[in-house]
Amino acid sequence: MTDGARQFSFDHSTQYFTAAAGSRFEALAAGWAANGLVAEWPNGGVGTLAIPSSTAAAAESESTGFTPFTDGARRYIGAGGLRPLCDFLAQARRCRLTMKARLQALELSA
Repeated sequence: MTDGARQFSFDHSTQYFTAAAGSRFEALAAGWAANGLVAEWPNGGVGTLAIPSSTAAAAESESTGFTPFTDGARRYIGAGGLRPLCDFLAQARRCRLTMKARLQALELSA
């Protein structure tokens, strides 16, 4: 998408995924990370965001309202989005892709 001279891209997939410590999935994720398909998202970078109930409260607030997760879970993001990981999995022929719907357009109503 472009807006004048600026170019934007959006990744509408999941923001991150977690892998339980010691699991087979964690071993897979570590392999994907070693191949540059995913990257570990550092703890402190993921959490919840509290939105003030009014603009007056927002103006008075000195904090961002961001509270990082402290559960120690390993979170992974797609390197360049999750598409490269999906392409890799599809080439391995170990998965089957089923698409039920595809977003063609998004229009705001008045």
